[in-house]
Amino acid sequence: MKRISTSQASLAIALLFAICSCGSSGSDDSPTAISGQTPDSGSDPTPANPDTGPPAIQYIGRFDTRVPDAPICGWPGCRIIANFEGSEVSVSLTEMVEDWMVGAPSEWDYAIDGVWQPKLVMRIGQQTISLAKDLGDGPHSVELYKRTEAQEGYTQFGGFDFGADGKLLSPPPRRTRAIEMIGDSMLTGFGDEGVGPDCPVSNQAAAWENFHISFGALLGDTFNADVYGTGYSGKGITQNIWRPDPWTMPLIYPLSNPIDEDAIFDFKDYSPDVLIIGIGGLDFAEGQPVDNGPATQTDFVAGYVAFLQMLRAHYPTAQFISIVGPGPDDGEPNPVRDSALLGISTAVDQQKASGDTRIQLFLPAETTPEETTGCEGHGNAQLHQRMARELAPVVQAATGWQ
Repeated sequence: MKRISTSQASLAIALLFAICSCGSSGSDDSPTAISGQTPDSGSDPTPANPDTGPPAIQYIGRFDTRVPDAPICGWPGCRIIANFEGSEVSVSLTEMVEDWMVGAPSEWDYAIDGVWQPKLVMRIGQQTISLAKDLGDGPHSVELYKRTEAQEGYTQFGGFDFGADGKLLSPPPRRTRAIEMIGDSMLTGFGDEGVGPDCPVSNQAAAWENFHISFGALLGDTFNADVYGTGYSGKGITQNIWRPDPWTMPLIYPLSNPIDEDAIFDFKDYSPDVLIIGIGGLDFAEGQPVDNGPATQTDFVAGYVAFLQMLRAHYPTAQFISIVGPGPDDGEPNPVRDSALLGISTAVDQQKASGDTRIQLFLPAETTPEETTGCEGHGNAQLHQRMARELAPVVQAATGWQ
């Protein structure tokens, strides 16, 4: 197994959103549960008629399934859902963290019978977590939702335990619509629960990131669509914000776990209806730890077009919406965003000229100071809500969804 090491400073994501586009093993103790923002929707309530096939656990999002009974989730927004009978439910999870990770470990939301509970803050290693006890008679549901991205840890699911008298039931029906969010910190929800400009302890901490309230997740709620999060903060098309890191988005996109280069994603049975692509500003931002200059327009456009063509080969009928992150409405020059806009718009035009009729460019409205109070000037919940509202009619017009 080959781990992708990007060094801790690949997490150094300063200036990204506002100016561009931007333990112990075998423990029975539960990880820390912290009250915080939780979504109002996104989990199905207690099943009224759970008989939709044989008993099974439902997985939504990208998982490394090379060990089928113990899949690994690194990308944000992974969901693990089960219907069951029984008075209790616990889960076995193993959290894995690399030495270079600054903001680890992962954090997860979970819901019982459609009601979101205080989030789970993982500990490194294997842990058995009690999720609910003393439930009433009848069928129940449980859902786990990964709030954080791979650079803050990745988690192996070891199964649910429904107690001596409990049993797994048929899963809920799958949603018939799917949206995939591809991009950098703008799409991952980086820093959206923090209070910037410098968030306590570490700007990159999982504590401040919540994909569950990102504009992609909100669009999924709007259209009753499954959402797949293939976002990774700090990544670009031709170069990353941490310049020594060679693993750009086009290289990690084919992976089911972006930390493991051997974890190849199987595209065979996966076909999203809409891809929202928000990446490219970091190619022109000031590099770290030493700036080597921005990408050239020629290299960037060629790389972005090649990425679009790779995506189109996988998803011949999907609608593509390329976005450029909103800059501040301050009247100041914004060369990073201007360069990203030029390159992305040129690439989209080239893709259209090649005969692709299912792609468009979308520019969100400029930001206000009230919307960018997250870590390092990233968007807060208010901005994500506004961007979801702006994108909804665009998605609706492209798909015909009601």
